[in-house]
Amino acid sequence: MAQSGAKSVGAPSSREPFPGCGSYEKFSRSIPALAEAQQVPPRLLFVDDEESIRITMRRILEMHGFDVTIAGSVPEALAAIQSHEFEVLLADLNVGQPGDGFTIVSAMRRTQPRAATLILTGYPAFDTALEAIRRQVDAYVVKPADLEHLLGTIRGLLSARSPHLPIRAERVPRMIAQRRDEIARRWVSALRQHEAVPHAGPDDCPMLDWLISTLENNELIVETAVEHGRTRRAQKCTLAELIRECHLLRRELLQLVEENLLAIKISFVVADLAALNAAIDAMLAAAVEGYLEEPAKVSSPDQVAQLPGNERQPH
Repeated sequence: MAQSGAKSVGAPSSREPFPGCGSYEKFSRSIPALAEAQQVPPRLLFVDDEESIRITMRRILEMHGFDVTIAGSVPEALAAIQSHEFEVLLADLNVGQPGDGFTIVSAMRRTQPRAATLILTGYPAFDTALEAIRRQVDAYVVKPADLEHLLGTIRGLLSARSPHLPIRAERVPRMIAQRRDEIARRWVSALRQHEAVPHAGPDDCPMLDWLISTLENNELIVETAVEHGRTRRAQKCTLAELIRECHLLRRELLQLVEENLLAIKISFVVADLAALNAAIDAMLAAAVEGYLEEPAKVSSPDQVAQLPGNERQPH
């Protein structure tokens, strides 16, 4: 169970059960009840192993239009899920044991996939957030929770209820390949914004396609990058523009990874990012070589080098 100080509610008293809401009596009048707008109260299962919190939250949620069932343990919650139908599951992250809330979420997803699922936790740790996404949690609320925000989140999920589509975690190379067109558009936009290679277009990104192939196949075909350097020279681009082009591609790729971190296989992220940076560095070096001179002996298209320090891994 989360530390007692992290709990957002307690027994009805003069204390503030939620930050900024005042006393229990004052809070009970602070938000219009859902019951006035709904004939059939949404059925909600609330799971917490502290009795005072179960009692308080039940009263508060019922005042705001919910038909509330409470459970104090994983077995009680599983029995309720098997015997009753719910629109919402609101569970503490640590019910008895750390992470037990995810067990309840998984059971609800299997039995009642259309129900909205929310986790309450006093530990907004990154690994916990990842696990919440993996187990198909619809919302993740950090304690002490603002009750207006919590109720608003529940109402939003109810108003747009649909079967939850789980996020499938991918390796970085696969994610980049799947988002090739998006990356190309962002890269070209960045090039134009920085006045680097202004004539580049989203359909003219050979180096992006080369990078995707390199990462997925773990093979570095040097000649493609060398030829790109020659092409940029023929297009009257400066060497600085060629270097900036590669730097901007790296920036957009790393930004994409950051934006989609919860959908990436974290156990591989360090190795994948190392391989990504190694490939971009090799690409830049070969492109500069092609830009500066016409080598008498360049790597042929079928001369392949293994990326350093990156053994082939399954996707």
